[in-house]
Amino acid sequence: MLVLTRRIGEDVVLPGVRVRITLLSVSGGRIRLGVAAPRAVEVLRGELAADEADGADLGAAEPPGAGRETATRRGKARPPRGV
Repeated sequence: MLVLTRRIGEDVVLPGVRVRITLLSVSGGRIRLGVAAPRAVEVLRGELAADEADGADLGAAEPPGAGRETATRRGKARPPRGV
């Protein structure tokens, strides 16, 4: 696992798959990440990927909250805008 320190607005880029992850905000013990990826690249939150893999070990590379969906204040998921 690669561990990085980022400030708000800074990115992590995965150039081989054309993915950019941006730290959007930090509030208490929570962070908001923005993920920009081509439509052909599937991006899921860790708990959804685990459900999809039917319990297969995905390793530590799938952190919770790393998904293409964003949570609303009511806890429901919505698709991202403009990706």
